Amino acid sequence: MAADLYQLDGSETERLTRLVREARSRGWWHDYTDVVPAGSATFYGLEDGAARVSHHSVGLIPGLFQTAAYARSLVASVSGVSKDTMERRVALRMRRQLLLQRPNPPATTVLLDEAVLHRRIGGSVVMCDQLRHLLDLSQRSAVDLRVVPFSAGAYSPAGVGFTVFEFNAVGVTPVVFTEHLSRNTFIDEPDEVAVYRSSIVDGGVAALDAVGSRALITERIEALH
Repeated sequence: MAADLYQLDGSETERLTRLVREARSRGWWHDYTDVVPAGSATFYGLEDGAARVSHHSVGLIPGLFQTAAYARSLVASVSGVSKDTMERRVALRMRRQLLLQRPNPPATTVLLDEAVLHRRIGGSVVMCDQLRHLLDLSQRSAVDLRVVPFSAGAYSPAGVGFTVFEFNAVGVTPVVFTEHLSRNTFIDEPDEVAVYRSSIVDGGVAALDAVGSRALITERIEALH
C-alpha cells in the first residue's frame, strides 16, 4: 500500500488520496505498475494533475527533462534490473514527458545545481545530447530552467533535491515530494510546504538568469567535445 511505502499516518493518507483524485488524473501510469515501486501512482497522479511543477536538483537531470539515452544509463546502473524492465522504465519516463507537450502544459521551474552538468551520465556523447536537450527545453514558454553556478557558494536549498506540485483546483493544496534511498516522502502541511516554496524562490535568486544558464550549459557541451 502507498501508506506503507511512504510511511504516512491515516490523516496524511486521506489528504493525499483526495489530492490525487482531484488532480486531472488520466491513470495511464497504471500500465507500468509492474516495473515501479508500489505506491508510485501517487507521484505520477500529482505530476500529471499539477498546474505548476517546481524542481530543485542537486545530482541528476530531473526525469521530465531526461533524454532516453540518459534515462537508460541511469536505470542500467541499478543492479538486478532486466533489459525488459529497464526499457519499460525508460518508456515510462518518456511517457511522463508528454505533459510538457500539452496545449496548456504546467508551468515548470527547474533549478539545477551546476554539479548536475558535470556528472557524466552515459559518457560524453550521451551527456552532450542531454545538455542540448536542456537547451531546447529552456526555450519553451512554460519552462523556466536555470542553473545555480558553483560561484554562488552556499544557498538555500543547497544539497536538497525536491519537487513542489501546485494545483488550480479549489481546495487542493500544494504537495512537496522528496526522494530518499529507503523511502519517499510527501508533505502537504502548509507550514512545511511554505519552507520548500520559499527555498525555490531563494534558489532562483542564487541562480543565473535564463541567458546565463544557457551560456553555462553551452560551455559544458563544448568542454565535453
